Amino acid sequence: LLFPRKFRMGCIQSQEEEDNGFKQEAMMAIGRSERITRKVDGGPSSSWRNKPISKSKIAKSKRPKMDDSADSKANSEAEMSKSVRDRQNGINVTNSPAPQLDEDGRLKFSEILKRRIVGNEMSEVPVVSTTLTSTNSMIVMDVAACTQRGWYPDDPHKPNQDSYSIEYKFNGANMEDDSFLAIYDGHGPVGEHFANYAKKNLPKLIKKYVKQERVKKHKKRNDNLLEGEKKIPFNPKLWPNLEPSEYIRASTKAHMECNQNMIDTQPLVSLSGTTAISAAIHNGNLIISNVGDSRAILGVRDSSSSPSSSDSSKGNDSGNVDGKNSIVAVPLSKDQTPWRKDERERVIKEGGRVMTIKQMMAAGNTDEEGNVKLKTVHSEHHERITDQDNMDGMFGDRALGEGGDIDEEGDPPRVWLKNKNLPGVSFTRSLGDSIANRVGVNAEPETFAKAITDDDKILVLASDGVFEFIPNQTIIDLCAESKDPAQACTKIVDMAYHQWLKYEDSTDDINIIVMFLKKMDAKNLVITV
Repeated sequence: LLFPRKFRMGCIQSQEEEDNGFKQEAMMAIGRSERITRKVDGGPSSSWRNKPISKSKIAKSKRPKMDDSADSKANSEAEMSKSVRDRQNGINVTNSPAPQLDEDGRLKFSEILKRRIVGNEMSEVPVVSTTLTSTNSMIVMDVAACTQRGWYPDDPHKPNQDSYSIEYKFNGANMEDDSFLAIYDGHGPVGEHFANYAKKNLPKLIKKYVKQERVKKHKKRNDNLLEGEKKIPFNPKLWPNLEPSEYIRASTKAHMECNQNMIDTQPLVSLSGTTAISAAIHNGNLIISNVGDSRAILGVRDSSSSPSSSDSSKGNDSGNVDGKNSIVAVPLSKDQTPWRKDERERVIKEGGRVMTIKQMMAAGNTDEEGNVKLKTVHSEHHERITDQDNMDGMFGDRALGEGGDIDEEGDPPRVWLKNKNLPGVSFTRSLGDSIANRVGVNAEPETFAKAITDDDKILVLASDGVFEFIPNQTIIDLCAESKDPAQACTKIVDMAYHQWLKYEDSTDDINIIVMFLKKMDAKNLVITV
């Protein structure tokens, strides 16, 4: 039997809404995989991807208020549904030529490169503009990004559902040491739409709420002037920067609003959405906001193994340092998945179920042919395997990526509605995904902040297409061996792509941003963006 490693949805069953003639979302369930399929226990070569669910109607969610663009939204919804159905039926909706394959049925190297984009390179962009020493040195960053479209043999024209943001002078033209970087990993029938929606709208919302926080701080500063002190003009260049807690408050509001806007306005939101992880550089601080299972890791110089000043020829400040593990991987985020006990307990408290595909099969939720039943079977075994104590014993409290821990089995715990076998997502937070949102899969980001120091050498943001089979430290080691971020991106994407093919017949979309941090004399600064 084949089942998906990290499927999001199943095969399309479109249906008409009963009022106003609007198309309801093309509902997805177990039959169609957004990601990868794998053989289990030497079973027959048949895929969950091709097994339709029963045509039982799914309860309609409350439709959001419709504005003047209701007709446009309905048309977009119908077009998206048709596009997904056509693609799944083998119709080339992109009009692009069929990719060239080798004798093993895999993409030729030239085709792999056609699906790869390396770009957004920046160099010597200020990160901490205040002087660090009497020599007037500052910390700057070099940045590059790379995205690799996945390969799905039964869906060769499936678009890349990942996207990313890199913005310099993020919160104002005068703020050279203020930047924003983010990774978006879309999922579902139109995941690329939601990744691009987040790319377009989330940074704008963060800017809006950062501006509000700075204005509020400016007014408070003027209200607390001592007698005789002049009021500071209302000029954005003079507004105070934010403390990490203030920036985090702004970022949290932005994520929550972006999610609600998706749910209220976007077609096919029931089973489509995106994860988002971002790194904001503001006032000399690094602020991470994470929703989903993408990841941020920091490469920190290990002072116990770093070269001495008298032996500086062995390395340089870009992170290219001799000696294994002289730069240590430090996680700045934790994957929000049911592998985590706290996340698992939270979604269960909100009314969700947590089960793997194998557990659903063992509980009687599939028929003899492997099709998943919509009606939950409440057997004694089902009650046993969904007991919280047993789940803690089976799933534990894993921090994937740390200490070399990766999920090689490919059957992760998933979130389901209590009485329906939907949506089966393998993450516990996201933007969009209105069905999963009913049972605690929300968009409140987990955040982390720290002051940037001279020991911080490498920052990596990447989707789970990178981290699925590669531990954190290996990623940092590849960066440390590279001459610049662009080379590091290429090395990591190459390794991730081949690791997917080692375990699977297909590959996920792969998306990464790499930043090298270095110290340099401010007099020699030449910013390139």
